[in-house]
Amino acid sequence: MGSSPARPPDPAITLPQQGGVRRVAVVVVVVVVEEEEEEEEWEEEEEEEEEWEEEEEEWEWEEEEEEEEEEEEWEEEEEEKVKEEE
Repeated sequence: MGSSPARPPDPAITLPQQGGVRRVAVVVVVVVVEEEEEEEEWEEEEEEEEEWEEEEEEWEWEEEEEEEEEEEEWEEEEEEKVKEEE
């Protein structure tokens, strides 16, 4: 028994040299980029929501201040009416 004849190269080994695998790699990169873009969009949306919440809190605070001022003005007017009636 002599030495076995040389085997042809295994197609699984030569596959990475073919263009198909490179296309898969590009698809993977695109998917990763798309996921990163989605994450950025989510982060931006979260930041926008936080900004809206802060603005709403400011508006509520301003409304409360305005209401307090109106109440004070109303009380002052009532006191003046009472003084005028006396």
